[in-house]
Amino acid sequence: MNRLANLSFASAARTLVLSSVLLVSFVLNSRSGLAQCVPPPAGLVSWWRGEGDALDQLGNNPGILVGNTSFGAGQVGRGFVFDGSGDGVQVGNPASLQLQDFTIEAWVKRGNFSVVSPSVPVGFIFDYGSSGYGFGVDNSGALILTKVGVNSVTTGPLLTDVNFHHLAVTKAGSTVQFFFDGTAYAVGAYDPGFAFSGGAAIGAQSDNLANGFLGTIDELTVYSRALAAGEIQAIYNAGSAGKCTSPFARRSRHSSSCSLPIKP
Repeated sequence: MNRLANLSFASAARTLVLSSVLLVSFVLNSRSGLAQCVPPPAGLVSWWRGEGDALDQLGNNPGILVGNTSFGAGQVGRGFVFDGSGDGVQVGNPASLQLQDFTIEAWVKRGNFSVVSPSVPVGFIFDYGSSGYGFGVDNSGALILTKVGVNSVTTGPLLTDVNFHHLAVTKAGSTVQFFFDGTAYAVGAYDPGFAFSGGAAIGAQSDNLANGFLGTIDELTVYSRALAAGEIQAIYNAGSAGKCTSPFARRSRHSSSCSLPIKP
């Protein structure tokens, strides 16, 4: 019992230190008049910033660049640029991403007014392959959460121009909400039960690179819980300042899996 109590205390202490560091960073920026980053909400699993490589800011799930994936101007620094034809960032099949309840959020910019993928009507922002979860957008600009190849729920048209917008989807049990630039859009009950036989990917369906997104995806982040509306609004309000990166050091546990050099 004493050992368990000590472990619990140590974990709580680490969480308190992390929260304190982020809060101090936020306050200092506020007082200096600089653009204010927002402390990342609790439950953060992976955060791919797209700053010239496919690293996970937390070091948990580094990606592999596939096809013609490149980098260009993002909303926060740089982002992943996809032409929609065999591109993507594959991030494997870690247990930490095998979620039934989650939040997926990113800054997204379409590359074309008419199509979101060159050959199909849906482009994926983040996808887990057949029978896994997939977050995407269709040609009309509607946001989609799908059990890939089975069924889905959608909004009406939202992403209809070629500017950056903040997109998010949250799921808690059968409750799903989409967010567009901080505004919530509820849909009907949806809890299909996702399966995870293959890996996950940014910008395409992971198992075959179909449904490739045509455009830019920046700051793609996955959480292990449904964020509250206020938390998502805060990320949107931070704009180009983004989420505070301190004290998370950019690193990879498997640096050889990345196709570009690790930045110092």
